[in-house]
Amino acid sequence: MLAIKPRQVRSRREWNQLLKSWDYGSASQLEHARRYTVSFPSDYAGWIALADALWSLARYMEAKAALRTAERLVPPKSRYRVWEQWGHMYREMNDLRRAEKWYRKALRAHRSARGHILLGATLARQGRRKQAERQHRAAIKAGTPGEPIDEAHVNLALMRRASEDYSDAAKHLREALKIDSSNEDARAVLRDVTRAMRLAGKSPQPPPRGGGKRSTLAR
Repeated sequence: MLAIKPRQVRSRREWNQLLKSWDYGSASQLEHARRYTVSFPSDYAGWIALADALWSLARYMEAKAALRTAERLVPPKSRYRVWEQWGHMYREMNDLRRAEKWYRKALRAHRSARGHILLGATLARQGRRKQAERQHRAAIKAGTPGEPIDEAHVNLALMRRASEDYSDAAKHLREALKIDSSNEDARAVLRDVTRAMRLAGKSPQPPPRGGGKRSTLAR
């Protein structure tokens, strides 16, 4: 779902209807976004919506053209919103380095919890866990009102789980559930790390490194 409000108040009703198309699928998104840009061609948010629909259909060249139009129309103070969308598109294309570049650019222009979360998630997908952790901690510290701080806690918990620090992961998952008790991702991961802690407590200690006969399966 797009986290963007249109500049033109007279388009609000049509915009809300456009957002409902996201519940149906890419074809509905595309047709409604196209209709919106015809009705309100100077509203940059409509071009972002059109780009989103296009890249969901792997029509990347057309999506890029729509984002360039959005960049020409967007007020300077809101350019970071378009730059985030460039990041979303490259993430969808699995070009994580370019996605990272655009998320960093957006974050430099507008510091927010959301910006740190987007960058952190992209770094995590590249296996750069320490850098990802720093971004999610920064998101929690920023605590931008109205932004998904619970998501930052969940993402940080995933990093700690990957490092087998189950206790710290559980702590952040509980913090996420304090913010939003309906966060099913937090509940699912908390069940996992809680069970992992129980299993780790019952597991035999691994043999010392370098000692004993190696199994042929390990060669």
